Amino acid sequence: MEIGMSIQELSLSNEGTYSLTLSSAPLELTDFVYTTTTYNEITGTENDDVLYGVEGNNRIYGLGGKDTLYGHESTDELYGGSLDDKLYGYGGNDFLYGDGGKDTLYGGLGEDELYGGIGDDKLYGEEGNDKLYGGTLNDTLHGGEGNDELFGEQDNDKLYGGADQDKLYGGDGRDTLYGDEGDDSLSGDAGNDRLYGGDGNDILNGGADHDTLYGGQGNDLLHGNQGWDSLYGEAGDDILIDEDGGSLSGGDGSDTLTVYGNDRSTLDGDNDNDTLNGGGGNDTLSGGGDHDVLNGGDGDDTLYGGESFRADWRPANDDGDDTLNGGTGNDTLYGDYRTVSHSSVTGNDTLNGGDGDDILYGDYEINSINSIGGNDTLSGGVGNDYLNGGDGQDLAMGGTGNDVIFESELAIGGSGNDRVHGDSSSSDTLIGGAGDDWVEGYGNDVARGGSGNDVLTSLGNKDTLLGGEGNDVLHVVGSLGNGAALFAGSGDDILSGNANNQWFHGGAGSDTFHFGTSLYFDLAKSANSIPSYFTGHDKIADFEIGIDTITIDTAIASDFDDLVIEQVGSKAVITLSNGSTITLNNTNASLLSADDFSFTSTSTFNDSLSTWGAHIGESWHYGGSFQSNQWVFGDKRHDVITATHYADGGAGNDTLISYGKKEILAGGEGADTFDLQFGSSGITTIKDFDVNEDQLIFKATISYYGFDYSDRPSLTFSPSSLAPTAYENGTVLKADLGFEIYLEGVDPDSIALDDITLLVRAASDGIGNTLIGGNRDDSLDGNSGSDTLEGRGGNDTLIGGGGHDTLLGGEGDDELSGDGGNDSLDGGQGNDRLHAGEGENQLSGGEGADTFVIGHFSTELAGFNSYDWNSFNNYRYEDTITDFEVAVDSLNITHLLDDNTIRFLANEDNIFRASDLIKQVGNDVVIQGSSTAISTLQNVQLDDFSDEQISFTLIGRNSANHIVGGASDDSLLGRKGNDILEGGDGDDWLQGDEGYDTLTGGQGADTFVLSDARQTYSSSVETDTITDFEIGIDKIAFNNIHYAEINFDDFIITQQGDDTLIQMIRKFDFGGETEYVDDNVNVLLKNINAEDISADDFDFFYLS
Repeated sequence: MEIGMSIQELSLSNEGTYSLTLSSAPLELTDFVYTTTTYNEITGTENDDVLYGVEGNNRIYGLGGKDTLYGHESTDELYGGSLDDKLYGYGGNDFLYGDGGKDTLYGGLGEDELYGGIGDDKLYGEEGNDKLYGGTLNDTLHGGEGNDELFGEQDNDKLYGGADQDKLYGGDGRDTLYGDEGDDSLSGDAGNDRLYGGDGNDILNGGADHDTLYGGQGNDLLHGNQGWDSLYGEAGDDILIDEDGGSLSGGDGSDTLTVYGNDRSTLDGDNDNDTLNGGGGNDTLSGGGDHDVLNGGDGDDTLYGGESFRADWRPANDDGDDTLNGGTGNDTLYGDYRTVSHSSVTGNDTLNGGDGDDILYGDYEINSINSIGGNDTLSGGVGNDYLNGGDGQDLAMGGTGNDVIFESELAIGGSGNDRVHGDSSSSDTLIGGAGDDWVEGYGNDVARGGSGNDVLTSLGNKDTLLGGEGNDVLHVVGSLGNGAALFAGSGDDILSGNANNQWFHGGAGSDTFHFGTSLYFDLAKSANSIPSYFTGHDKIADFEIGIDTITIDTAIASDFDDLVIEQVGSKAVITLSNGSTITLNNTNASLLSADDFSFTSTSTFNDSLSTWGAHIGESWHYGGSFQSNQWVFGDKRHDVITATHYADGGAGNDTLISYGKKEILAGGEGADTFDLQFGSSGITTIKDFDVNEDQLIFKATISYYGFDYSDRPSLTFSPSSLAPTAYENGTVLKADLGFEIYLEGVDPDSIALDDITLLVRAASDGIGNTLIGGNRDDSLDGNSGSDTLEGRGGNDTLIGGGGHDTLLGGEGDDELSGDGGNDSLDGGQGNDRLHAGEGENQLSGGEGADTFVIGHFSTELAGFNSYDWNSFNNYRYEDTITDFEVAVDSLNITHLLDDNTIRFLANEDNIFRASDLIKQVGNDVVIQGSSTAISTLQNVQLDDFSDEQISFTLIGRNSANHIVGGASDDSLLGRKGNDILEGGDGDDWLQGDEGYDTLTGGQGADTFVLSDARQTYSSSVETDTITDFEIGIDKIAFNNIHYAEINFDDFIITQQGDDTLIQMIRKFDFGGETEYVDDNVNVLLKNINAEDISADDFDFFYLS
């Protein structure tokens, strides 16, 4: 049926099928009246038509022209035609086909199927469970509400799942997939794809080629599949797997990272308790914070329990008890930061080298390092370490701290009070080093005490004991030590033997020679000696009458009259009741008297040694495999004791640490701190808690004990939740959350709960909680739910985590961080620091001089190398500050520059100026660096600000940058490329990193930084230029140069015309030998006389 221009109304019967053709030029079909309920076909023209479906099932063809097609409430089929069309499905389960051109399709209500066809199309599923197919060219697909399926098909597509549980398939090309809300499934398929899981527990599959996957919130599964992929788990407990190798980063949560194949891969666990499994290539594994397990697998791997050498800055508390297993290959293992200079990084790590010639490094805390097989090098680093060489010819170096070394052919304790043990299967050289050491030979070993008051023990035949400086104890255990040689050295020493043909040399000082049962004791608590009579013939080379003393056990001789003393040539020979002899070389027997001898039982002698041994160190860490040392006693100083069973601090203000493993603690005299680090449950008993002097720290992850995540109710936790209850002879603090703290002899009514320090984190189950602090400096972490955090008294740290959180600082100088979600932050009283993070946030500083940190990241600290800047690529925030007080509060504006920033700010000269970020808009000040990053200060005039109130932290692109700071103290980082950085006024920090950078500090005392990014990435010498260095005012800083004791003498400073070139050489200290190697960290100072440069112009530091 052909419809002409003059038709005003058309009515059809309900019989048969009708085909309507619009034959005249542009025509709009409206007020179509019909009575049929059968299938209707509507066909447009070659012009730009607007076609509406009617009641019933419609089939509408746009044909040529840019058409707009509307379906109706039933099941419709819409075909756009050849040009750029718009199709609206409206109600019903519709089928929309864009055909040719750049089409836009809207499914509307119902379960629809949308096909983009040829061209760059946009498809919107809207409500219902829809299926969207992009077709050819570069399409954009939005699933909307409902459980949708999106297929990008050919070319480079963008897919957005929207709400609910969606399935996204990229198809061919470089696709970008966003799961958005819900538990989604994303598959990149072929091409170099980018997948973003968003909220929910998502499954991401990269497919073929080189993909980048971001898990987002929730517990996600990321599978890179073929190609060298980059996987970022982000928040939640994620599983990351890659077939061919790649770069894997777990993010927050307890993650599992695994690579296969033989490519070189990088695995970074980030925060929480992670498991990392390397593949067959030469992999780099970094555990990050908390308790991690790292398995290198095959290949020559590098394992870091904490952060790698590239990680120059990381938030404090980047700690954890890590386990590192090298596997086969020649591996290098690091417990945590090996080169930071102060210990905010902690963790008790275990390093296992495996087969191959491995190098193992500890960190700042207690490390357990086991080489297992191969010719290995073990380095304990800072902290109290356990090093076990195992099989092979090993070198073990304890470093600083109180270390324990086993089974290494060359063992050096280093500084600290060390225990060094030989190996009975080989001839070892054992050196205690500085400090009060305990060194044990196991046969044919050389044991050297070094400086300090040392204990040297022979547990095998033919050992040589060298006491060195200090008041040392040299002794042979039990019936062992045949043919041992004891050389005490300087100091007032004790030499103890068992007459098994041993050689004694006291050296300088007033020495005591003991003969009788063996002396064997624990330095923490004396043990009973084992009675062991001996027969043998010992010799003393340099006994001095009237100065030295021979001590004999009363079981052999009770007084001087029991001794038979004879002159044999130039020697005095003493025969004991059991037939054994003591020979004193070059001694006149007639001059010996009772004054040269003492007679005592072994138990009395051991008690005196225990008293001496108890003062060896201020920090005691016992546990792990050292079961005999589970009872630890401190002394009169301020001890720090990590307990495994029983710990007594003694006198002094001590800190006793437990992990809720049923430890028993006694602080002793003094104001003691009990640091209870429970995890998610635990039991600890404190025997002498003084409510007036002692301090209790409660650190735990809070969740209803025994509930599954799926049914756990929301909870409220505060100091009063610990609910003191009378129990037997004291009080138990028990919150029905899996924690029990027993305080013996304490009245429940005497406990001030608000004086307990809370370091509390909610479980990562997405359930909103309320956490409330007390009067102390508390730390409250909401984790993934929509939480309410109240700091109340003290200088508190509040972290919202994921979800829409409410943070109330209360009294004190608090730090509030919203993290993800739409958050509300109120600093309350005091000088607070607020950073909202992502989302639409409301901020109020409250009373006091508050600092608002605006932008991508929350740090003002310069030294940026450890950040994963890619994680900010899609960073979105919209902050509103309601009570900013000019001349009182301050701003720190942080921003990561990218191409979007440059385009948004329309800088034709490609120069980024800090002032470009902040503008006056009406009555408000607006800070905006892109369309997705905006902050508003309500009712504030920019002209009222002083220069000191606004500081900037600006990070450049991975290409050449030209960045100009503001008038306050700014931090500028260039990253890659040949950068130009201008600090402007104020005391600025300028760090170029890679490339040939030009740095201009401007006014103020500026710091110009050369970091180890050059050593890590650069294969050639790169020289930075400083244009305006001021001697005596500015500083040149070398950040995280990972070699020992860099100082002014390690620079080559030469004059080059009007300028000065500074070149650095690095010093590598290994086995007592020093090797100098040319480095590639150079800087040119313009218009500076080389002779004017001094050590005062340099600074060396390490950031944690």
